[in-house]
Amino acid sequence: MTTFGDQVYQYGGMPVGGVMTTGNVFFVSSVTGSDGNNGKKPSQAFATLDKATNACTANKNDIVYIMPNHAETISGSTTWVPDIAGVQYIGVGLGADAPELTFSATGSTIDVTGANSLFKNIRFIAGISAVVEGIDVGANHVTFENCTWDFSSTGYDFVKMIDFTSADYCTVKNCRFIAENATAGSERGVHFEAADHLIVEGCLFTGDYSAAPITSTDADVSKSVLILNNRIYNDDTASTNGGIRLIAASTGMIAHNMIAWLNDDEGDKVIDPGSCIMFENYTATAIDTYALATLHGTAAS
Repeated sequence: MTTFGDQVYQYGGMPVGGVMTTGNVFFVSSVTGSDGNNGKKPSQAFATLDKATNACTANKNDIVYIMPNHAETISGSTTWVPDIAGVQYIGVGLGADAPELTFSATGSTIDVTGANSLFKNIRFIAGISAVVEGIDVGANHVTFENCTWDFSSTGYDFVKMIDFTSADYCTVKNCRFIAENATAGSERGVHFEAADHLIVEGCLFTGDYSAAPITSTDADVSKSVLILNNRIYNDDTASTNGGIRLIAASTGMIAHNMIAWLNDDEGDKVIDPGSCIMFENYTATAIDTYALATLHGTAAS
């Protein structure tokens, strides 16, 4: 809630929770909304995110509040296209009440092409096996904060949860990436290529990742990346790179991460840092063991 003196600033009866804007504010609710509404207050909410996006004006700092228990099915690549620059998409609701988007086909994806955008407190759910790519980011200055990637039933998964391609100055912060434990399917959580100045900070990765939870393994180099304070638990015992795997020429810093990867045979590959500098990362490759500090991807004795 934002206050100045004794005055409380609200929009459509909803307190503006610390987010001030000179742009428009829209509301979305699949529970009470309709795309025939104007979207300008909770009682007139839109029903879909794509309708709200199309109502926004580029680079005016418009805000879309996604109301509690909002649910949409992402059935293809055009269900929701966040292509307007400078929009904040803010989910309202805690835990299971947070907005939830379910991917229902292997080709279901959200293609983010609007630069300067924020996605906050949204749940992205695999509703089928082998969703190829949950979110594809191809714009600069895009931030994901307090979002969750998860699956709705055993055997369902994202092959790749989020991909940044030719997208600079992007951030993934305080997010959760959940793959099914000890079950093949997911390959990567955060993947990037040609994504300079990317920050992946304070995130949790759990489950079975056959490639690695954080990867940059294609031909396009990323420069000045920061991978900081993440917690990674990868229980895939067959993969050859278990925590962080970067292309050889990628530069930046990998610091203060804690990584558990249940593969004793590949302990020297918990972190493949590319050309990044590493500080105080801790890794473990077996249960009932203490983590060790890593040097150049290998646990220090």
